[in-house]
Amino acid sequence: MKRFARSIVLWAVFALFPVSVSAQITDFTGTLGSEEYMNFVSGSDVVSDRYLDGNRVYVGPYVGNFDRGDGLTTPNFSLLCVDFDNYAGSQRVNVTGLGSASDDSDLGATRLGGSAGSLTRYRQAAYLGSLFDSWEGLEYDAGQGQLWTAIHSAVWTVMTGREIGGSEYDLRDRILADHSEASGDFTADGWYVLSGEGDETAQEMLIRTPASTVPEPSTYLLMATGLLFLVAFGRKRMSGLSEG
Repeated sequence: MKRFARSIVLWAVFALFPVSVSAQITDFTGTLGSEEYMNFVSGSDVVSDRYLDGNRVYVGPYVGNFDRGDGLTTPNFSLLCVDFDNYAGSQRVNVTGLGSASDDSDLGATRLGGSAGSLTRYRQAAYLGSLFDSWEGLEYDAGQGQLWTAIHSAVWTVMTGREIGGSEYDLRDRILADHSEASGDFTADGWYVLSGEGDETAQEMLIRTPASTVPEPSTYLLMATGLLFLVAFGRKRMSGLSEG
């Protein structure tokens, strides 16, 4: 009987505190300031099996963390490189939001400098970057290395305004065409640009923070109903046992 009562309590605890699942880029849950010191930890696990503009490069999310001072750092999180022309490294960064409340004028500290259409381009890059999470479900006949190369080539093509990867990247062009409408409508809430502070040679990155898992009021109602049912069932069972 005590075991049954304990199970009701444990069920209630898990129901009231849902678990948030993190994907490849959604793994930083801290509070971002307007400036941070970003430690570059490593490149992606995947290196392109082709040369992009003569350079062999990492494709997919990179790894970094933030220095909080006094030797304290945040847990590692994933970074999406959107700057093909510079090298990744530890640096102080300006943090700029890309969410629905932003507009071009808010992006003055970024590589694009708040020019007309800059927010749209960053949001397109963010959407394309989110495809790294679900690459296995994309309907293209390609392995991880080839597909990640094509996705990242698409990101860099959007951000630079020139074709990154060369004419042989037909898969890149298919991804750009297939996801054009969705990327154009993407609000990028929870996405931020990390731009090198006062350093024109610093590589620019995107980071995404996961939304809090907060149940809707209707969900709480269902939880309460379920708890009442379990309590009533438990009392009935206890009554039956005592009568026996």
